[in-house]
Amino acid sequence: MTRVSFYGTADASAGVFHQGLVWVLNDVYGAEVNVASKLGEDTAKAGDILVSEGFYQSVSPRKEENWKKLDVEIPGTSGAWKYVY
Repeated sequence: MTRVSFYGTADASAGVFHQGLVWVLNDVYGAEVNVASKLGEDTAKAGDILVSEGFYQSVSPRKEENWKKLDVEIPGTSGAWKYVY
């Protein structure tokens, strides 16, 4: 787990989806944002890095032992993976 210190500590999680986004007036929209949000906010625990199936497939080369397929259903993606560090 990585801790970032400003005036204290904070635990973070991340969700990543791989496709295009719509950027309008300093905000982003689209199904991709929804998937990343569901991965990062609804599914991930503090310190997790979760990615969509599309992002996982785009990572090359990758060490298979660093990735774990998750048994969750996320609308908008065919699968989810956890990066194990």
